[in-house]
Amino acid sequence: IIGGGAALVLGWTTTDQTLLFVSIGAEVLAAVLMSLAYHRSRNP
Repeated sequence: IIGGGAALVLGWTTTDQTLLFVSIGAEVLAAVLMSLAYHRSRNP
């Protein structure tokens, strides 16, 4: 997530739209995976 945040900042400071969208996608994917792992640990 920290790496995704750094990539997000880089995406905002550069004109590379692809990097921006990829970083946003990585952030969302990481959040979904973390929430899934959390729910699985609570409901074995």
